[in-house]
Amino acid sequence: MKLLLVTTLLMMSAWQSRIQPISPDSVPDVCREGMISDGWGFNRHHAECSLFYQCYPGLGDKVLFKTMKCRFGLFWSQKKLACVIPPESECEDNCANKTDGTKRPMKGHCAGFWVCKDGKSVPSCCPMEMRYSHLISTCRRDGRKTCLHNEKCGEIKEERVCDSVPKPGSETEYIVATSGLKYTMPCPPGTVYRQDNCSCLATSVSILNTGCRPTFEIHFEKQDLFKTGIEITGVQIIAKGSPVDGGSYAYFDGSAYLNALSLANSHSTETKVVSFYMKSDGDVGRRQTIMTNKIGFRTGCSGTDCRGSMQIDISPNKELHHLLSTGRRSVQLSTIISYDWTKVWYIYDGKNYGKFLAISNQTEAFVDADGPINESQSGLIIGRPPSADVGDFYKGALDEFQVWNCIPKDAETLLKRSLEQSV
Repeated sequence: MKLLLVTTLLMMSAWQSRIQPISPDSVPDVCREGMISDGWGFNRHHAECSLFYQCYPGLGDKVLFKTMKCRFGLFWSQKKLACVIPPESECEDNCANKTDGTKRPMKGHCAGFWVCKDGKSVPSCCPMEMRYSHLISTCRRDGRKTCLHNEKCGEIKEERVCDSVPKPGSETEYIVATSGLKYTMPCPPGTVYRQDNCSCLATSVSILNTGCRPTFEIHFEKQDLFKTGIEITGVQIIAKGSPVDGGSYAYFDGSAYLNALSLANSHSTETKVVSFYMKSDGDVGRRQTIMTNKIGFRTGCSGTDCRGSMQIDISPNKELHHLLSTGRRSVQLSTIISYDWTKVWYIYDGKNYGKFLAISNQTEAFVDADGPINESQSGLIIGRPPSADVGDFYKGALDEFQVWNCIPKDAETLLKRSLEQSV
């Protein structure tokens, strides 16, 4: 079945100027629960499973939204940020307490309707030249022929206005115009954009047997500033001095940050590996956040509510704090760094090894851990704390930032070595 996969939006000019902070009062109620970061997000509809809200930044500090509908027969999933078949959605089904055979109209589809079976909604479609009538709960002839649909009961032709076009030179991106602004949107991994469907669809090209490859990587070269799926604010690219090849690296001045929007909702996995090089300025008055998957709008939070389920902080005493929260436990590992270039590893494999391992500057720590990483709908934010109440922006250099949803060979070697040394 072809599914409409909804992707995280990226404003094309986001890296060109500092984004104005979002005011909590300017965020519509329908966007608060589903906020990703800085005004970008999706949220479930308050009454209809097949609808959802798309939130995006407007002028100034405003956040705007519009109501979107899933393709025929699909429900919105807030966990997956995608339209899925009804059994895969966490939305409370309207058929849960209804008798078999109960019908209701399908919003946005003149010929579509839902039929209850075993407490679940099953999509159905009227024959050609007919439309569904909620007054008589059956299909009737469309005398005026205003309901134009295909045999698979696709979206109504009059209502189907595709506001997106392919991005030249890229099958995995497309451009959409909203409120007079143009945005570049990346397709999820393993999908490509198709104009005739006005959506990202699973590609037939096999992506298996390619080994463990990063789901996200940035080497902080000039061209990285123009990659889709990331939002860069105030990050400086330094031409020389990388610990890897002597080339360019990034400098975060204590107010800069990077948001890997394409990693939103990618946390719900039992395997996650992050590695990067860092060189702190050493001016650490209180904890600075290097990486987190949470941005909060509220002040006054405390404890783990203030932090992401994946987070790395640096403290004044040259310690890195590696935080991980799963449904079963929350843990923090500490390693030591110098104020010279340091390679950092954040390795979690709760499925095979059942371990969480942290390494920096030849020091390491690990602990037993398993289960999916707790949900947090932000992207992966680099250099910015979840809230001003719990920390400061990172001040220092970063390079070769990579993220995997699998265990690369180097990380597996480190895991095995740690296990052998602990015996």
